[in-house]
Amino acid sequence: MIPDNSADAEPLGMAIRFKPAGGKATDIVTNSHNGFVVSNAEDFLALQKAIAATDPSTAHPWPIEEFLNGHPAALKFVKDPKPVPASLATQAFFSNNAFIFVNTDGVRKAGRYQVLPAGGTQFLDDGAAKAKPANFLLEELKMRLAKGPAQFRLVLQLASAGDVTNDSTVVWPDDRKTVDMGTISLTAVDADSASAEKALAFDPTRLTDGIELSDDPLPALRSRVYALSVAHRLAR
Repeated sequence: MIPDNSADAEPLGMAIRFKPAGGKATDIVTNSHNGFVVSNAEDFLALQKAIAATDPSTAHPWPIEEFLNGHPAALKFVKDPKPVPASLATQAFFSNNAFIFVNTDGVRKAGRYQVLPAGGTQFLDDGAAKAKPANFLLEELKMRLAKGPAQFRLVLQLASAGDVTNDSTVVWPDDRKTVDMGTISLTAVDADSASAEKALAFDPTRLTDGIELSDDPLPALRSRVYALSVAHRLAR
């Protein structure tokens, strides 16, 4: 219900489900900010409580201000630029959570997904964004897909020695090795998107052979929270 051109609309999200023939399905859940707001369940709950307890009509410091002042990574997340994309097809997405990838020789390597627009990122300045209608991103995507698929590169960023895997607020440097895993093509918008999005539930712990959870605590939390979310949606 938030207008696409509002500062409160960011970050955006992209979730992908793979259904390999004869294998287990696996999900990738990403958002458009490289680096998450907190690193653990306790801080995420404290963040939500601080948001709920904040009344802008009361005197400072508000509960959310106190939380952010005590959590530098969350404060950075809030202050980081979050420009409005020109299109959903020109926005990059990041898994933030680390997973362990195991090859056929049993070699284990930590990595994080990136979903990068094939044509590069493209954003609107403040004036151009304010001139757009509230639902312009979905409408623009429909027009774009009528002309052809929107493509993204699925990339795996590999950790180097010393890179933390249990803190999704920490962004790994850009010089880390990456592996191109394929191309994601968006070809159509569901004719009944409202019903589809109400029923869909993606789960970052739904993993296929060769992909395992790391010591990052957030995927397990996200799995439980998403399950509650879909249960509430379907009960309405």
